[in-house]
Amino acid sequence: MNIRELVRKAAQEKYPNNKYVKDRVESELGYFDKNDWFKQIEILLKIKEIYKGQNVYIFPIGLLSLYLLELEYINPMPAHYYEPNKKTIIFDNSASYGVDLPKKDGFHRDGFDITGEYILNLKSNNAFRLYLYEKHSDLVKDLIGNIYPFKSRIISWNAEEISYGSTIITFKDSFADNFLGTDLIKQIDVDDFLLSLNPKKQDLKDIMRFFLDDNIEVLDEIKSFGKMVELSAILRLTRKANVEVKKTLNPKFPRTSEDIFLYLKNNGYSAEESAKLANDISFGKNTDLNIKDNMIKKYLQSFSYITPKAFVLHLYLRDYFIALNLKKEESKLFDEWKTKHKEFVPDGLVNVNSYVFARPKITVILKEVNAKNSLDLMNFLRKGAEGGKTWNNTSRWVANILYGKNYDKVDYIGEKERKKYLAPISVINLKKTHGGGTAHNSEIDKFAKTDKEFIKKQLEIYHPDIIICGGTGDIFIQDILDLNTSDWTYVSDYFSYLIYKNKIIVRTYHPGSSKSKTDFFEKVALPIKELWLNQ
Repeated sequence: MNIRELVRKAAQEKYPNNKYVKDRVESELGYFDKNDWFKQIEILLKIKEIYKGQNVYIFPIGLLSLYLLELEYINPMPAHYYEPNKKTIIFDNSASYGVDLPKKDGFHRDGFDITGEYILNLKSNNAFRLYLYEKHSDLVKDLIGNIYPFKSRIISWNAEEISYGSTIITFKDSFADNFLGTDLIKQIDVDDFLLSLNPKKQDLKDIMRFFLDDNIEVLDEIKSFGKMVELSAILRLTRKANVEVKKTLNPKFPRTSEDIFLYLKNNGYSAEESAKLANDISFGKNTDLNIKDNMIKKYLQSFSYITPKAFVLHLYLRDYFIALNLKKEESKLFDEWKTKHKEFVPDGLVNVNSYVFARPKITVILKEVNAKNSLDLMNFLRKGAEGGKTWNNTSRWVANILYGKNYDKVDYIGEKERKKYLAPISVINLKKTHGGGTAHNSEIDKFAKTDKEFIKKQLEIYHPDIIICGGTGDIFIQDILDLNTSDWTYVSDYFSYLIYKNKIIVRTYHPGSSKSKTDFFEKVALPIKELWLNQ
């Protein structure tokens, strides 16, 4: 397999006789040759064949050659228009991202402006990182062993890790699920992206609330897709860095490793020096910088971790497409499900974007809605779920598991808190019809058995890491999972659990029961958090 010629052929087919593309590709191929990447890339292409119909996410690159080989779905070139019939490119520096260019008839908007110069000037670099399913470990190792020597070891989380050259592959199902998604990304729908900004700013607030906590006023400064991505990058990947959020929206302040590289290069450092310093800063190394702007200098020295732009975009776009697919799959399932019942109360994803961003993903399984008339349960939850123990206690669980909040921070739960803490979860009622204040287990059991395959499909769509069964534990594992009640590990009357297909399943009281809110927090949320951290 001649990787060099594959790249050149792909470049010529998509961008014939384009000097920018040719020059960039050739500089990358030279780097590949110097760093013995060709054999590694050959292996990646062979691995990709194993996962037909799925994305094989290669982190954290952003090189045009890999995009042309379809090992990278982000086009790293500067913002541009692409005319597919004539195969011509028109670069446009009026926007950082092609997403933010004005629409032009007959052209696609593309380009995420990732400079390859940063990577190409790094002397040492873990080039590729993959997360694959455990069942493919032997197959992949046999494939690699025929081409390249590799090392194997067991790392934390009891995961197997192999390395060859500058490539690292981790075999862990719960990780792979996050990095091997259905191959959705063929042509980015720019207009669809821009809907996340307009017309409803509340949608954006719901998405970002998970990262911004209560400091959502900075969203008023976001006027483009690019700004939104960059904000999410800082908030998601630096978290507790000593950086004011508003500074990340100021183009003066670098936001990614590539930004730092370009800033240093433009301020007197050589390309090689800039790459090394940018890499050091990205990993929080104490770096003495010879730059005039003390504000920028202090800012760069404040980071404990900052990421490459390619990594940021990978995660953001991955999660966007996962969210898009989740909603489609959920709607499709409910449309079919509704035909089985005269009345049907949908449940599910409270806010799909918040759910996708959340780690871990939580599904709460309850019995039925407490309503005699038609109720839009998800809208009810999105609006803050009017009072009641059920959603207050659920909010406290989520606040601790996802946000790390101690009890003193969530003793009081009001509408504002419920809006925030319920957004990143999914809710499944075993009985999808209206009920009352008291649910009868015999009726819940009947519906669970009747709708078993639908409920299983619903769970498959959400793919949660943690399932909390509120008063439904035994019915759920017996009727839906075909397990036995003896499979529970008993901890207390409040808390039993089992690990099933890498998921933590918890049996507890219904969150609306007459138990104290303190006990619900200490005897349910805290043990779940401990289990998750020790997985």
